Amino acid sequence: MNLLLAALCFAGAVYLVSAGRFFLLDRWTRGMGTLFSGLSLYMLAGGAFALGAFAGAVALEWMRGTLPMPGAEEVRPHPAYKGRIIVRYWFLVIPAFLLVTGAFLLADRVPQGVVGVRLPGFSSSAPMQVMGRVRCTTPSDGLVLAGVRPARVSLAPG
Repeated sequence: MNLLLAALCFAGAVYLVSAGRFFLLDRWTRGMGTLFSGLSLYMLAGGAFALGAFAGAVALEWMRGTLPMPGAEEVRPHPAYKGRIIVRYWFLVIPAFLLVTGAFLLADRVPQGVVGVRLPGFSSSAPMQVMGRVRCTTPSDGLVLAGVRPARVSLAPG
């Protein structure tokens, strides 16, 4: 099971790095979500890589027999057993936790419709980045999009 988790974490991290941006829909607030782009996206991918490395390392140690498995009679291992594994692999667990936490802190909360917006009057297919509470206005038609700006795009009308 841990090898499958490791493979899924690695595949997810590769997808995140290749995607350029990732929108995670909010569970409680309909129409809102978290947009990962730039550094926050790379931090999220790094956290997935670290979590995959942790799962893979534990699976390899179980297969080699150097890490004792929980007893067969136990449906759930004792919390102390889980704690010992986390302490043993702290060098993978702590970076994973810090990277994922940092990614969520750096990511932007945006309405769901903002993710696929193209600014009228500009010819750009570049991903959009959202900035705090800044308001941008396009010069061509005066359309105001709260908190949206094109990422690394020349602002010459297209």
